[in-house]
Amino acid sequence: MPPTFLVGSIFTLVALVTSHRMAAGDWAIGAALASGVTLEEAADGLRSKAFSSQELTEACLGRMRAVEGQVHSMLQVLETPAMEAAKEADARLSSGKALGPLDGIPAVVKDNLLLRGSRTTSGSRILETYESPYDATSVARLKAA
Repeated sequence: MPPTFLVGSIFTLVALVTSHRMAAGDWAIGAALASGVTLEEAADGLRSKAFSSQELTEACLGRMRAVEGQVHSMLQVLETPAMEAAKEADARLSSGKALGPLDGIPAVVKDNLLLRGSRTTSGSRILETYESPYDATSVARLKAA
């Protein structure tokens, strides 16, 4: 499974993360605005093994859980698939077979973009049971990045 995906609003999950100490190291992940961590720095941290995709994903999920009650930006959170994808990304990264520069970086997909096997409602009750049979082109390209 390619990069970790959660379904939610236009916000990227990395931008929602605040300082959080990683279990396997002393590197703290933080929101781009709060601590200056960029996607590039997160990707570099994964490649240098300063932290794992699983640790990064758990930090992002933890931050999402902490703020979701206030921001109400997620319609659906796919925690188990996200952690499974992070584990697979860690295996690829360890073997030097990363899919691309974003492999292992958690992301959020806006609810109007199709994500295979996920509910895609576009915020509409009419579509509340629609499950996408395929990925939108933009989602497929993000997964391959």
